[in-house]
Amino acid sequence: DEALVKAGAHESRMRVHMATGDERENLWKLVVDYWPGYLMEHRRSGGREFRLFVLEPTGSATTTRES
Repeated sequence: DEALVKAGAHESRMRVHMATGDERENLWKLVVDYWPGYLMEHRRSGGREFRLFVLEPTGSATTTRES
């Protein structure tokens, strides 16, 4: 799958996949290190697993839009 990511005037095409297994476990550790509030949200959700997605550049040209 692909996504178009826009940040300000910059657009990039990215490949996207849902993280699973060891990849998800490692990413989850990074996520809660960055923002520990996710642990509270995880508890409040009844312990459901939050989906984590990985975006990787496609190698296609990126564009910059006029402001």
